[in-house]
Amino acid sequence: MRNGHHGRRHGIIGLSRSLGTILCLFLISGADIARAFVFEFDPPPGVDASDPHFMDGLLDVTEAPYFADPTGGADATAAIQNALEDARDYQLACFFPSGTYLVSDMLNAMQSDRDHPCVFVGSRNGPRPVLLLSPTAVGYEDPEAPKPLLWIWTQPDGATHEDPNLGEQANISFNQIFRGIDIDVRAHAGAIGLRFAASQGSSLEEVSILADGAYAGVVNCPGQGGGTHQVEIDGGRYGIVLETVSRFPTIVASTFHNQTDAAIFQEQLYVRLVVVGSEFVKPDGVAIDIASGLGLTLIDSRVEFTSGSGIVYRHAFRPDAYFSECYVRGATSFIQSGSYMDGPTDPNAWSEITEYVLTNTNSRTLVDGDLDADTPPVWTEGVVPASAEELRARHGWNGETFPGFEDPTVVNAKDLGAVGDGVADDTAALEAAIALHDRIFLPKGNYRITRTLELGPDTSFFGVAPMYSVLYGDPLSGSSGSPLITTVDDPFASTTLAFVSITYPSDGTQYTNLVWRAGRRSIVRDVHASVEVWPNEPIAEDHQVFIVRGNGGGRWFASSIWNGRFANLSYHPNFRHYWIYGTREPLWFYAMNFERSSTSPQSEIDGAENVRVYSLKAEAGTPGPEQLNTPLRIANSRNVEIYDVIGNIELRSGESIVLVEDAEDARVVHVSSFESDSTWSTITERYDGVETSIAGSERLSYFRRGVPSLSGLPGDAGSADTVPGDEPQEDGAESGSTDGSAGTPSSRTSELRLLQNPAHDQLRFEITLLRDDDVQVVVLDVAGRAVRTLEFGRLPIGTHKLTWDGHDDRGNPASAGVYFLGLRGPGGHGDQPDPMKRTRFRRATLLR
Repeated sequence: MRNGHHGRRHGIIGLSRSLGTILCLFLISGADIARAFVFEFDPPPGVDASDPHFMDGLLDVTEAPYFADPTGGADATAAIQNALEDARDYQLACFFPSGTYLVSDMLNAMQSDRDHPCVFVGSRNGPRPVLLLSPTAVGYEDPEAPKPLLWIWTQPDGATHEDPNLGEQANISFNQIFRGIDIDVRAHAGAIGLRFAASQGSSLEEVSILADGAYAGVVNCPGQGGGTHQVEIDGGRYGIVLETVSRFPTIVASTFHNQTDAAIFQEQLYVRLVVVGSEFVKPDGVAIDIASGLGLTLIDSRVEFTSGSGIVYRHAFRPDAYFSECYVRGATSFIQSGSYMDGPTDPNAWSEITEYVLTNTNSRTLVDGDLDADTPPVWTEGVVPASAEELRARHGWNGETFPGFEDPTVVNAKDLGAVGDGVADDTAALEAAIALHDRIFLPKGNYRITRTLELGPDTSFFGVAPMYSVLYGDPLSGSSGSPLITTVDDPFASTTLAFVSITYPSDGTQYTNLVWRAGRRSIVRDVHASVEVWPNEPIAEDHQVFIVRGNGGGRWFASSIWNGRFANLSYHPNFRHYWIYGTREPLWFYAMNFERSSTSPQSEIDGAENVRVYSLKAEAGTPGPEQLNTPLRIANSRNVEIYDVIGNIELRSGESIVLVEDAEDARVVHVSSFESDSTWSTITERYDGVETSIAGSERLSYFRRGVPSLSGLPGDAGSADTVPGDEPQEDGAESGSTDGSAGTPSSRTSELRLLQNPAHDQLRFEITLLRDDDVQVVVLDVAGRAVRTLEFGRLPIGTHKLTWDGHDDRGNPASAGVYFLGLRGPGGHGDQPDPMKRTRFRRATLLR
């Protein structure tokens, strides 16, 4: 087997590279200055340059010269090791066709630099490929010295050769991806399926691990600017183990079954664990066990102990913890933290934890302007739980229908005339592809574009991986703030953008990378925004990185920003990493990450509604004083929820990590920094002329203004996670204008409230109108289908009590389960339409 690192460190390299490497030269206007953008296009030794997979940016492990056996008959370890090293060095995705690959020793996937990550992609033609640990594998039987089948990692800065004794530096493990490949390590007591601590741009996605009789499915997992999504682990002593090296772990839409110890075990870790939309099923014991660290945020998840004796969350001390909309059965305790313990009166019944806020002596709360307000837990016993499938679907994508390059309905952009060499103008070819086709695959390449590309309402535009499929803005084109990529302004659009980088040159900083205006059904997944080389001169252009406006919504997974904005730079005052304004479509972000800016705030939610962020890692104040700026401002917005903000943050006096200004129905959970200083704030609220702050020397456990509510869900039409929400905005009706101004949401004109129900088989609620108006009151199922219309017509001002008797419009009894009560309207006065006209929803459970 070849040495896994071969002594070569990649980066921007000179003309001495082989002639097959594409060196793209652009002449800068008015100067004889050549600037180079380098991409590896040579095939590895022995690989056919005309091989279709290679031409697309994939290295097939079963093809020459590797010949890994996909039948599981012959040992494939050496073949896969050689292939993954070549794939890394030649900027290719290591591709596994469907099959079973027998592995007898650890596969060592060590990254050399951010531009040469280790990327693993499984075929979707047939069953997922499986990496199977051989029964005769050596070194996998000792649980006190567990060993992974695959280790994805990088070394500390300055390492010059491969030597695990040099240690692992996860905070520079960038852009590494493991996607669509299963692992089987059953019956090896010391086996780990995958070890994978990583940072920005790294993700673990669509993976099933069989670990019965093994140590763990995964040790360490990606977090900020990436994340761990749709992972299923069955068996093992542990599902996931998180060590100190783990980076901001964010686990989404995942499943943990039958672990003998904890489903998730966390050692000492200086960040919080965030788990969303996941399921835990085990006989007893502990679901999530944290030895030391900052605690847990658990949202929209389901925990079941089949023997009726378990603990959802255990911590040796008492850090902050937060649960929201979780379903639990068989637990004697929801939380056991230090000497604190709390749980249901009837462990055998399903409990719905609406909200549980656990604070410690070093953290503060701020509720409707009151510091250190009580936040008593709220749960209901004897409920019908949301299904695990519903919760996962709410926070994930459909892996079977998500576009893939092997799909026969997908067209290849290079077959339609795109070149991808960084020299040819690919704009017209890509425009034609988008106009004529719904599903477009962008093979490996550097695609130079000279004007904005607009994605259509049904466009799925996707590449191999962000570092390999690059959309590159021409430095001499585009006006200040013009986007490289945008979408149609359509609330019903199901636009998908995935596995690409959107890049501008260091002398083309006039560009905005992406303007998103597609609605709740849309998806952004594994998309990087970057500048080619970190500029050395101040940047004066008015531009942003990611803008969401108009009817922009949907779900954003693993988006990351590579702008490299260091202390010697200054920026236009309008610069933002993320700028979300004027949109009301449901918009959810997972594992958001942005770092450093010489403008304050770095990112902003302004005049928007229905925004959620599940985990935000930010940095400020490093490496210089120009970056001592507020990371996030929420202003003039409604129904905004931010869960877990943390990072290496240091601010100038008077600044705040999170600034909330005149927001209604807002919630912020867990905010802290690695630094501590009383001259700046963890959170500041300015509301109705009153300012209240919590000092930066203290942690925020919980902030709330008003009561945020579910007003529609992102997701595909007709799926279990779709509930219509706000009325879509008409073209040109967004609150913010194209010049960057943003309006303030109007006051409410109606409210919908659930009441206590005296008996099963019915739901009681009331609506309050602030004026006479036309309304429609409906009951919808979880797929958004109408079940019953309860009221349709004009109602007078005041409060009206209504009851749904549990029957549909035909008089048939509806089944027990989750429903949504919707109030449509009211509208506006005369010729002054109310911009807040909407359908409001309240989630309710019908019992039988």
